[in-house]
Amino acid sequence: MRASSFGAAEPAARLAVLLRQVALAEPGVPIDVLAHSQGGVVARLGVVRAGADGSLPESVENLVTIGSPHQGAPAATAVEALEASTSGQAGLGLVRESGAAEGLDNRRPAIGQLAETSRVLEEMRSYPIPDGVRFTTLGGSGDLTVPAGATDD
Repeated sequence: MRASSFGAAEPAARLAVLLRQVALAEPGVPIDVLAHSQGGVVARLGVVRAGADGSLPESVENLVTIGSPHQGAPAATAVEALEASTSGQAGLGLVRESGAAEGLDNRRPAIGQLAETSRVLEEMRSYPIPDGVRFTTLGGSGDLTVPAGATDD
């Protein structure tokens, strides 16, 4: 798997800090975290890491993700697989040059982070959802980028 120059760790850590700041600024006010697509992966990673290290505020009540590929995005997985061969790399180059699938550019860090074999997703799933946090994940049956099954926990 290709190493990424940008990981989800930093934004996840920033979210954990933000949650603590909000809890301090508004004691006792429930906090709900809502996120979409890759943001849902980052939000879940931030919440579960903070839960694991004991720094998650008790006021965090809900984590809701919409169209977030908790099981990996099939298109990202396919791009990662193509990158593994010389002919696949050539094909990806042609796709880039044509502009036909700009979002599937294998040079973007998100591709590696959202593939089914991603270390980011593996780490995210290795932590349990913290006690007291309700986790809801929503997916759309017609979503071609993140099919409903890919949003499953």
